[in-house]
Amino acid sequence: MAGRGAGMLQEEALKRKERLRALRERHGQNRTEDAGEPARKQLIQEPAEVEGKHRDLKLRNYVPEDVELKERQVPKARPVPVEEKVKEQLEAAKPNSIIEEVDLANLAPRKPDWDLKRDVAKKLEKLEKRTERAIAELIRAVDLDAIADETERKALEGIISNFGQTPCQLLKEAHPTRLTMENAARRRARFDTYTLDVFEHLGHLKSFFVEGISDDIPLVQAVVPKNQAHSFITQGYPDLLVTVSVNGLIGAHGWLPYDKNISNYFTFTRDPTSASVKTQRILSGPFAPGAELSARTLVVSHDGKLLFSGGHWDNSVQVTSLSKGKVTGHVTRHIDIVTCLALDLCDIYLISGSRDTTCMVWQIIQQGGFAYGLAPKPFQVLYGHDDEVTCVAISTELDMAVSGSKDGTVIVHTVRRGQFTRSFRPPCESSLPVTISNLAVGLEGQIVIHSTIESRAKDNIFLHLYSVNGKLLASETLGEPITAMCLARDHVVLGTECCSLHVRHLRSLKSAMEPLMMRVPIHCVSVTKDNSHILVGLDDGKLIVVGPGQPSEMRTGQFTRRLWSSTRRLSRLSSRETEYKK
Repeated sequence: MAGRGAGMLQEEALKRKERLRALRERHGQNRTEDAGEPARKQLIQEPAEVEGKHRDLKLRNYVPEDVELKERQVPKARPVPVEEKVKEQLEAAKPNSIIEEVDLANLAPRKPDWDLKRDVAKKLEKLEKRTERAIAELIRAVDLDAIADETERKALEGIISNFGQTPCQLLKEAHPTRLTMENAARRRARFDTYTLDVFEHLGHLKSFFVEGISDDIPLVQAVVPKNQAHSFITQGYPDLLVTVSVNGLIGAHGWLPYDKNISNYFTFTRDPTSASVKTQRILSGPFAPGAELSARTLVVSHDGKLLFSGGHWDNSVQVTSLSKGKVTGHVTRHIDIVTCLALDLCDIYLISGSRDTTCMVWQIIQQGGFAYGLAPKPFQVLYGHDDEVTCVAISTELDMAVSGSKDGTVIVHTVRRGQFTRSFRPPCESSLPVTISNLAVGLEGQIVIHSTIESRAKDNIFLHLYSVNGKLLASETLGEPITAMCLARDHVVLGTECCSLHVRHLRSLKSAMEPLMMRVPIHCVSVTKDNSHILVGLDDGKLIVVGPGQPSEMRTGQFTRRLWSSTRRLSRLSSRETEYKK
């Protein structure tokens, strides 16, 4: 059955070929008869050619699976490279440079006076300067309405429009001669607002104490903000002196530095709200265990509006209004307790250090020219320490953010970009662990570092001075623990646990005076505006005011102040100052 079916298919195929051949022959005859038909309707290929073409099958877009058909597959066409053709066309499009021959007969020679101009050019410059000076003399304070000749007046108007006109002479007296240093100091001392510089009279210092701020409770912060705003009407009114006790009691006292007519050397007015329990302003807590309030965790804005505090149990930085005593801001970004804070001199940035080994730079929000709060997100996050950050300092002017840690390293970053600048470790001959206890940055970028070695020896406390580039300039060994440190111009003020106040030179760290002894340990030190006094907070709650002695005295309780070239009397503001005797 299979053989018979195959034979029938072959027969059918042969019959079909015969019919097709007959059809082609018939079409061929019609083409010869109708020679006038269009070329597109006529068959161009002969039957034999068509049959041969069908036998040569070519596969361009079809990928066969049969082996025989794969031989008929046409390879894929590749694009013809056109780079060379495009290059040839671009070169052909370039214009051919035509080099014209120089006609030597038409070359113009140099003018005969070219060398004369070269020699006279320097003299002409002097003449032009003299001409400009003469024109300036002519147009100096010219009254055009007073010129009768119209031609001259138009000429002067043209000169003024092109060169301008010099104004009339304002000063006809000669500039006063420069005074010597002694004469300048003598002249300055005549003014009522003049205050003596405490660092220029280190040999004649006196100490006074103020009671009633926080009896028997350590005073951990006492500072006079240096950029307090006063209106024209309130000029001469007391400044704000902010104190904070270890129990969180905030005091906003009145402060006036002494002048030559005040008999008690300074004027202090106690905050009336701190006397009553109902009106007292208490710093909001609670604080983390082991994180007591200290000068390193409390910062007052330079305009005296806000108090920034760290050490809280929720790892936050709190903002407290000094006028109301209420929390106005609360930012939590650290993942551990905030251990130290520092503020730049411009009230722009605040830096915080934490037990999580990081530091964060915060931007202070300004409103109406005063500090209003902290930005909700940190401006920069600084890394690099391997242990708890113990102290920080910042200088926006020098683009420096400095931090010290328990791992014994000091790292300097940039404030604007947060980039790592350098890291250094204070020199130490011992193999025992070193802790950076405190540091401060001077106006010229000097870095003062207080380092401690964990040992029982007395010579385990050091003071180091580094340049802005991280170069060690000086080192001193101290015999007593330092509890407070601040920089003021060219001096370093130190308070110790052994009840002594030191003043050292910034450039050499050498002692500038004999230490002033106190009765109890010192918790904080600060310098007031114009370097008039040094404020010291003691362990027994007293505020010590150190300043130079005053030679001239008037009646107790009154002083004279000039206002608009007149003299009037003002009553004394406080009578709680008493000389502090060791």
